[in-house]
Amino acid sequence: MKRREFITLLGGAVAAWPLAAQAQRSERTARIGFLYPGPLAVAPPRIEIVLSGLRSAGRQGEQVELVPRVADSDPARLPRLAAELIEEKVDVVVAVSTAAVRAVQAASTTIPIVAHDLETDPVASGFIANYAQPGGRITGVFFDFPDFRTKWLELLREVIPGLASIALLWDPASGVAQLEALQAAGTNSSSRREP
Repeated sequence: MKRREFITLLGGAVAAWPLAAQAQRSERTARIGFLYPGPLAVAPPRIEIVLSGLRSAGRQGEQVELVPRVADSDPARLPRLAAELIEEKVDVVVAVSTAAVRAVQAASTTIPIVAHDLETDPVASGFIANYAQPGGRITGVFFDFPDFRTKWLELLREVIPGLASIALLWDPASGVAQLEALQAAGTNSSSRREP
């Protein structure tokens, strides 16, 4: 699946989110918050992709207002920006990244969150109870594949047969699930190599 198709699918997920207030008053414009942690320069195309996904799901411009907030690569700004979205009385927030999801979660206990989180296991991070019955107010796309970590290490060992150690760069804002999975994969793969 191409990136644009994936993000369009995310926009469709936002459009399908059940908004009880909107169902009661169909003439009301749905206000969708968009919290993006990355650079301001690349935010407009991402915002347009979400709007495109909403349009393809049958939402017209007069039915939807997107309220964007961009942290411009400064994660310390996310809590304040999340609070601004809540003050704007948005109906739902699309939160891009683990840190953005956590910021919205801390800013409100009632606003639904559509996560676009490509780094986190939603169960291990506490975002959902389990896959069968997630509960709560968080939905969206989580793209955590713990098995990839093991494969990455296996591929590195195939490419560099004498590899004894690997340096890992890790973003603490994404939570510890990825770090722990890589550490476990490294420990498990090194124990399998020994005679």
